[in-house]
Amino acid sequence: MITSPAGTATCRAFSIYGEVTMFVQSFVSFREGLAALMEVSWSARQALTMPGDVPDATEEECLAAVLGRLAVNAATDSQPDSQCSLSIRGWRVVYSTCRGLRFGWLYTYDQDHLDGLYTFHLDHPHIMAPDSPLRQACLAAGWQERG
Repeated sequence: MITSPAGTATCRAFSIYGEVTMFVQSFVSFREGLAALMEVSWSARQALTMPGDVPDATEEECLAAVLGRLAVNAATDSQPDSQCSLSIRGWRVVYSTCRGLRFGWLYTYDQDHLDGLYTFHLDHPHIMAPDSPLRQACLAAGWQERG
């Protein structure tokens, strides 16, 4: 089970990519999860930074803006043989950068607490190295390692 930082909601751990090492952290607020993701990963921050970001946007407007930004990134990546992609299936979003970083979120609804929960995930092929800056940042920020 994954518990949100405030302990207000839980959801079952999930596997997005099969048997790989990834980091996950759950949030009741989409904005909190997005900020935490951008705090630990420079590449995620670069992919998600939007000019003219409106701080007073609703959660839905923020989510729509983020999905729009990721779609534009995936559609306009000019790298030859780019692996940049965006996948949206139900409440699950997975974005892959051209250099192998994968991140996104899964939205679940917790009927016990009558609230939704965003479980953000982050994976990179080189994240398993003990000295990886990304791994160190995730651990320092309280992300849970899954494998």
